[in-house]
Amino acid sequence: MDEESVIRSAPTETPRRRRRPAVRKVRCNRDTPCSNCVRAKASCVYENFSYQSRDPGSADFDSLNTLSHQGQSILNPGHPVTIRPAATIPDILTTSSSPSNHASPAELVSMRKRIQQLEDQLSRASLRTHHTHLPSLDLRPDSKIESSTSTMGGTFYVRQESRMVGRSQAISRTVLHKTRLFGQSHWVNGLAFLRDLIEIADPLMREEASRVNEGIAKCKALSRLIKSLRKPPWPTQLDPTLPPKQLADELVECYLRTSETVYRIIHIPSFRKDYDALWTDPSTPNPSFLIQLKLVLAMGSATYDETYSLRTSALKWVHEALTWASEPIYKARLNLQTLQTKLLLLLARSTLNIGGDFVWTSAGELLRTAITMGLHRDPSRLPKRTLFAVEMRRRLWNTLIEINLQSAMDVGGPPLFALSDYDTEMPGNYDDAQLSDSSDTTEPHPASRFTQTSLAIALRETLPTRIAVAAFLNDLGPQVTYEEALRLDAEMRSAYKTLSQTIRTLSASASASTSTFTSTSGSMLDVDLASTFGVRVLDFVNRYYLLAIHIPWINSASRDPAYAYSRTVGVETSLKLWYAVYPPRHVREASALANISSTSASVSSTAPTTAPASALGEDDQNPASIRAKATNRGQRDILLITLNTSLFLRTIAVQASLFVCMDLRMRLQDDDSLSPQATLSNMRADLLAVAEDHREWQLRAIQGGETNIKGYLLASLVDAFIKGLIRRVPSGEVPGMLVKAAEEAEDECVAILEGMVGGLQGETVGGGGVGAEMEHTPEDWDFLMSDAQFDFGGGDLMNWVFNVEGFSTPFLSS
Repeated sequence: MDEESVIRSAPTETPRRRRRPAVRKVRCNRDTPCSNCVRAKASCVYENFSYQSRDPGSADFDSLNTLSHQGQSILNPGHPVTIRPAATIPDILTTSSSPSNHASPAELVSMRKRIQQLEDQLSRASLRTHHTHLPSLDLRPDSKIESSTSTMGGTFYVRQESRMVGRSQAISRTVLHKTRLFGQSHWVNGLAFLRDLIEIADPLMREEASRVNEGIAKCKALSRLIKSLRKPPWPTQLDPTLPPKQLADELVECYLRTSETVYRIIHIPSFRKDYDALWTDPSTPNPSFLIQLKLVLAMGSATYDETYSLRTSALKWVHEALTWASEPIYKARLNLQTLQTKLLLLLARSTLNIGGDFVWTSAGELLRTAITMGLHRDPSRLPKRTLFAVEMRRRLWNTLIEINLQSAMDVGGPPLFALSDYDTEMPGNYDDAQLSDSSDTTEPHPASRFTQTSLAIALRETLPTRIAVAAFLNDLGPQVTYEEALRLDAEMRSAYKTLSQTIRTLSASASASTSTFTSTSGSMLDVDLASTFGVRVLDFVNRYYLLAIHIPWINSASRDPAYAYSRTVGVETSLKLWYAVYPPRHVREASALANISSTSASVSSTAPTTAPASALGEDDQNPASIRAKATNRGQRDILLITLNTSLFLRTIAVQASLFVCMDLRMRLQDDDSLSPQATLSNMRADLLAVAEDHREWQLRAIQGGETNIKGYLLASLVDAFIKGLIRRVPSGEVPGMLVKAAEEAEDECVAILEGMVGGLQGETVGGGGVGAEMEHTPEDWDFLMSDAQFDFGGGDLMNWVFNVEGFSTPFLSS
């Protein structure tokens, strides 16, 4: 056997195991001296100081050290928490043979506080890791979520939070209903006082003898029938048929003197050129322009007459545009004309409330489309374009951010864009006739001169402050403190003062330059009408933002005099907003607004409301007569928009009227007069008239074609309740009084709705398909807006039922 074989076959020697020294098995009790050294009669010396005893209340430092390393990156990756090593921690807690090694009580307290801080930090870091993408929903001692349920309102939740930030109180309130969450700018947050009203009446409404629930069910059934007769089929293919030219001319003028004066979308000379060509040769219309024209006609029909006789046609025209927009065509439509059409579609959807609550989501999509096209960058920073293209890009971007901001305020959502997200300058002060492909050297008019773009520019001047207000109310980041509210109040007032000065300057310019305006816009009458309506809208929008700043504190003002300023601002601003829509009775009678229907257009689609400017007689061409007509027409237009449409103007008008009623209720409850006559003499007459006028205004909306009766029902309850307060009705009789008011209101509405059904029988446009589903999606909650806003299912959100602190006491005391 060779050596190699021997080596290969030799058994492998097992390595010898080393025995641990016995000393390592001897346990030490870590005392000084330790038990082992006592038995061995040896001196006890530790290389490292040890614990004398373990404090029962102290933390397990080895475990804490391990946790600290695991959570270090969670707490603050840039500034890790420093934990002393376990071997050195006992230095201040242990005692050695030398008296100097004893820890002082102060050191013990300091270490325990430090341990508690670390445990708190680790606990919060653990929560953050589990809720990285969600806002914290933990309820602190100053935060609460309350639920409220009623037969009419369904179930919803209100999360309220109040905490001190420095010396100021921060208030936050969020309303949740089904899958929807509403921030503080949403109208439901300002109507807390109505919750007591429904609580008073709800028990009687539940009784079998009450006709309230039966009446609501009957009105809902009639409403659904009316909408089924009005709604077009889906998809609705583009129909080249147009209304008669005379009617179409009037509808175009209605649009140009209202929405287009504030939200610049179309280039009027180009639009008129294509419009005239369409009537000259209607055989081969341009589909893209035809869609734009029908959207213009749909929006113009809202101010055509008080009865909104063209509502069914307008719905069909908008659905044709929706069908066109749903086509799977993308890159080919990435152009300014498509952007114009989609902006018109957003406004038309808001006007007729076709998915009106979701205009914000569609506006956000369109904003990103515009960013893709580079509209958020000023044309001066992009390749050279014609003056026409430059100004149209600026105008469209300006309108788009205005729609995004206002729709965010409507739904209580954050603006989701900031001033730093774009550098596009505001539009130039040009009349449309100045803009053409061959007018690259044309200079804009001075800012003091009124043009067709002046009002859009004036509104843009207040945009920074309005964005700050929207972020203040609806963003998660900033603290909603009263100090910040007062700062924004001062900024908003300053912006409003500047706006007022601008409008006065422009008005003087318009009065002095009638010949110029006649040549650029067609007639002096058109200019005056546009400025009157547009100025009213600018005033309305900016006053609304001033009101919105104080909404979180208006409810608290009844309990805490520190917020009395918010109550004063709230009621005075609300009164002005309401009067902008529905002036006092003597003003309406003087301007013949109370009898609009007698002078408005015939229901027949062939008779225009008024003669064109060119057909006016000599007396009508008198400047004083023209301006008087302009004033009346401006009042008429804004009234019809709030009656016939679901634009934000209507929402704000309802909110403002109810704020006035809330303040009136507080005044009546605080009044200690001995008789109703003395109470009336102590109350402001302008406040007393609002409750009745609001009821009348809601009834006129139903008479004009509105199918949702709940706004009128609410107004009737509020009006009856205010009158009960004035008459000193005993608290025991209040529920019956409210139920009776509700039953009478429903009886009126049933008669009106039955008349609508009779008028629409046989005139249906079509039915079924997706169009029906769009009107009955599962969230029918919006109690105060126009009919389509109530077409979101069966759980109506009744803002009057949520339990807000400070409104838990009954309205009337015995």
